[in-house]
Amino acid sequence: MTAGHTVLSVSHRTTYRYSTLVETAQHLATIRPLACAWQRVVNHTERIEPTPSYTHSRIDAFGNDVLYFALDTPHERLQLVSETTVQLTPRWTSLDPHSTPAWDAVAGALHFSVGGTFRPETEFRFASPNIVPRPALREYALRSFPPGMPVAAGAVDLMHRIHADFEYTPSATMFDTPAERAFELRRGVCQDFAQVMIGCLRSLGLPARYVSGYLRNDRPPGQARLIGADASHAWVSVHCPGSGWIDLDPTNDVLADTDHVTLATGRDYSDVSLLRGMILGGGAHRVEVGVSVLTLSGREPICAGHPSCSKELDSVRMHIYIAIHEPAALLRRMQLLCAAAGGTACHADLRAAFVGRGFVGGAFHDSCQARAHAEPDHDGSGGRDGHGSYNAGPRDEAAATRRSRVHRAGRA
Repeated sequence: MTAGHTVLSVSHRTTYRYSTLVETAQHLATIRPLACAWQRVVNHTERIEPTPSYTHSRIDAFGNDVLYFALDTPHERLQLVSETTVQLTPRWTSLDPHSTPAWDAVAGALHFSVGGTFRPETEFRFASPNIVPRPALREYALRSFPPGMPVAAGAVDLMHRIHADFEYTPSATMFDTPAERAFELRRGVCQDFAQVMIGCLRSLGLPARYVSGYLRNDRPPGQARLIGADASHAWVSVHCPGSGWIDLDPTNDVLADTDHVTLATGRDYSDVSLLRGMILGGGAHRVEVGVSVLTLSGREPICAGHPSCSKELDSVRMHIYIAIHEPAALLRRMQLLCAAAGGTACHADLRAAFVGRGFVGGAFHDSCQARAHAEPDHDGSGGRDGHGSYNAGPRDEAAATRRSRVHRAGRA
């Protein structure tokens, strides 16, 4: 690995369970990571159950790789699993926010003029389905943007203030709560923090876009755990001439860098929700979401007697979330790997290694024995509810057993 780079492994599992059969379904999934100058996609795989009858990929208007799939087989369960490895390059080592252009000059240069040159960032200055620039948002933003304030410095100050003034409360909002309402409440989740900040920036005429992605789970010792690290996440990107798009995370009050994995960008959440679509049937539903984002590099082998186990460990780290809920399954997986490598006495080493490193919250089951012929169990679930219909929202389970329904999932 190149010095200064960070390699992260992402495992994301979403499972829907319906009370009655879904007869047919069509979905759009924005689960493929963005490949760009600072983020190299090393590997990405995805698995859908039941197997789709049709799949199609396309690049949307914002440059995101979107997957469309159709399910014609009646089903009571839908599971989407994606596994990704990315290499991240630090972006902000040379950024000096106070050396960026004045915000009012930046906003003024983007005003329409006949015969003027089109600038792509302009499309992110205007209202979008979830974000309407309002006078209240402009008034709040102006405290961070006095005349002549450098645009990046003002954006960083605005991020600090939103982080301080707003409370992270998952139950306060729903997937379709507009930025204006979240601003009034002064509370919400990552999605709300991001959309409020975007609304503030756009109210000043500055280009700002919504970014979806993930947060690293296993930060170095002594560093606080990031808010929202166990689910999909969202942050803000503001355009600055000379520096390009600058990513800021108001939920955690940091610039988004090597702890953040970027999936997609858009005007707001409605452009980039992880899973959305329409189903016929299904009745009531429940959803389980599990996300793990862990560092692959710089870890020693966990089984000193069999170094080949460490080679396989990187693939297992993608499923480390399972260890919290299904420790026996993960232990069995590692025992199988050791057995395949010729190991005969790895049980104690594995137990001590996983418990000692804090990967497993509960005790292992002593009855779990290594059997080379057994099928590894990767069934794990958990996390917060990220699903909702357009009409009812994520916490309302409709009683109808047969109807056409539009839904979204993956709210940060």
